[in-house]
Amino acid sequence: MFFQQVLHVGDFAYDFQDSNGTVGDNFMNAIQTVAAQAPYMVTCGNHENYNNFTEYKNRFSGVTAGLAKNSLSPTNLWYSWDMEYTHFVVIDTEMYNYSYSPIEVSNAIKWLTNDLEAANKNRVNVPWIIMLGHKASWMDTTVWTDFDSLSYKYGVDIYFCGHSHNYDRMYPFHDAVGQTYNATPNVYTDPKYLIQIVAGSPGNRENISTGLGPAAWRAYNSLSYGYGHLTVFNSTHLYWEWEQTATSMELLQDRAALLKDHLWVVQHNHGMRS
Repeated sequence: MFFQQVLHVGDFAYDFQDSNGTVGDNFMNAIQTVAAQAPYMVTCGNHENYNNFTEYKNRFSGVTAGLAKNSLSPTNLWYSWDMEYTHFVVIDTEMYNYSYSPIEVSNAIKWLTNDLEAANKNRVNVPWIIMLGHKASWMDTTVWTDFDSLSYKYGVDIYFCGHSHNYDRMYPFHDAVGQTYNATPNVYTDPKYLIQIVAGSPGNRENISTGLGPAAWRAYNSLSYGYGHLTVFNSTHLYWEWEQTATSMELLQDRAALLKDHLWVVQHNHGMRS
């Protein structure tokens, strides 16, 4: 199966700086064959906070000089890029918790506002907007107010994150007003609110965690290791599926048994929301 890019939403290597950086070196060497064939796009997580995210910033210094250079971001903590029908935008959910700087937060929010405004002007060509970050709106120490208002206003379609070591897919909802969108479990047609998906269980030394999002908004969850596949077919149809990691050779050969969740998003009304 050919992938056009890989999305990794924070918490690398566990941890980059361990053993004087050799853990980070080993991780980067391990992903080299993948990153040499497809863009390896990243966000910072709380595990990258050591020395003001120095390891993260330097190990992925080429992000904003490569595919994301047109986003005009001065940092790889927040940036964006286009891939066919989709505008991907990375946010930094950790900036409120580590080395907090009101100026840095202001700069990040101003950049995000400008980026989403420009993306909306180009939706006839790039209709989907997908946001990537490390933590969901309900997670610990997350300040989501600005992200919530901007993602709603500018019609962001989906938000992918990690942090919790499990899989948790939500129905579309909007924090500010507490509204949810009634949809069938596996097809969201013309959703009016952001869809949040936690894909935080590829594997780690802390094992699977039980922390889940609000039950009233949850469509599906799994406390097991796995990863997802995203396919954007055209301007109106997007497909997501989540695959559990194989625990035996028999399962590895039976992919149908490993596919635990899927979602169609059908959106005819891309654009800003009132």
